[in-house]
Amino acid sequence: MIITHHLSEPCPHCGQSSNYGNVSVAQSILQRGCSACGNWERIPLPRLKKKIIYLDQFFLSHAFREQQKDFVEAAKRLRSLANKQLVVCPWSTIHEFETYLWRHSSQSNLLEFIKQSARGRKYLNSHHIKSMQIKRAFRSFVNNRAIQMIDSLDAFHSDIHEWDDYFWIDVGYFVNDTERIRIGKEQAVSSLVDLFNEWETSSNSYEQDFVEESNDYARSLIQLHIQSVQEFMQGSVLKYLNTPADVDLVEALMRQDSDSLNFEERLKRLESFLYSDNFKQVPYVDISCRLFAVLRKRVREGQFANREKAKRNLSGLFYDIDAISIYGPYSDAIFIDRSMHQWLVQEEACIIENYSFKIYSAETWSDFHSYLDEIESNCPIDVRKMLPIVYPGIEERT
Repeated sequence: MIITHHLSEPCPHCGQSSNYGNVSVAQSILQRGCSACGNWERIPLPRLKKKIIYLDQFFLSHAFREQQKDFVEAAKRLRSLANKQLVVCPWSTIHEFETYLWRHSSQSNLLEFIKQSARGRKYLNSHHIKSMQIKRAFRSFVNNRAIQMIDSLDAFHSDIHEWDDYFWIDVGYFVNDTERIRIGKEQAVSSLVDLFNEWETSSNSYEQDFVEESNDYARSLIQLHIQSVQEFMQGSVLKYLNTPADVDLVEALMRQDSDSLNFEERLKRLESFLYSDNFKQVPYVDISCRLFAVLRKRVREGQFANREKAKRNLSGLFYDIDAISIYGPYSDAIFIDRSMHQWLVQEEACIIENYSFKIYSAETWSDFHSYLDEIESNCPIDVRKMLPIVYPGIEERT
């Protein structure tokens, strides 16, 4: 957070010293007031257009540990640009989960560092974003309209481009069974690696692999829905209540037009949607399935012949793919680890061509700093003039 000098000026109305100054910043309004006479002043601030940069856990962990100069310097530059209201690096539930799964005494300190780096700004829950994208695509499918891919309201609770207030309140989130999540993560990676024998002998093209990945996801959603309905009908209420979050999403789609279509008609329509191009074009579906198609290609090329080593190297794969596919489309740039960077720039993947966010990693420090240089040089004059007024002493902190 930015700390400024509060109520340290003489009041221009009552004349009392050290009672007047900045009180808060809210919705692009600077509020100044006097604690003695109660005079209040509201100053409109220029509109901001911050660059939204997603920093993956790899970057934040290295910046936190301060053991590698490149990460420390990059984090310092980002803090400076954030002070100047030019960038914002929101945190996410994925950061939170990965931090809680880190077995280290500095676990809570890392999470605090991540939130402080984000100045309390946060992407909405990943399931919410996925749901909004799919529901929008489903409406487009039903009404035979073109898909509106992205709406920033999917990802942020409020305007991410507002001026930072002087304080923010951290509402903690508690992961109550980290060991179960850790075991589930290991089992998911193990199950993924078990598929490699089948992938190695496949003659699929990259595009065929992408379609298979999308269809497999569609099939799993349908099966989850049918299973949940069966459990409910059989009276297994506890199992029904503990079904995966994706079931709630499918049920929301199934409830639409329930007054005019029977169950079989709605299920048939749902299946048609999930196997359609509308579903494949949902951003998080498109990006994640393309990245898994890249994995299939690399398996066929023999890059994961050692299965035990593959499990270790791919331990964070699901979180990495979720972060990129869910938050990338709502960001101007992302900073990820080297291996995932190489996957994203695969020509066949078409991710660079289809999405506007820039991609950086430790392989591209020069390009990343050039990008930050460009952001700083394009600071609007009216914003630059207001910075020392809104945040006194900002020159010493940047």
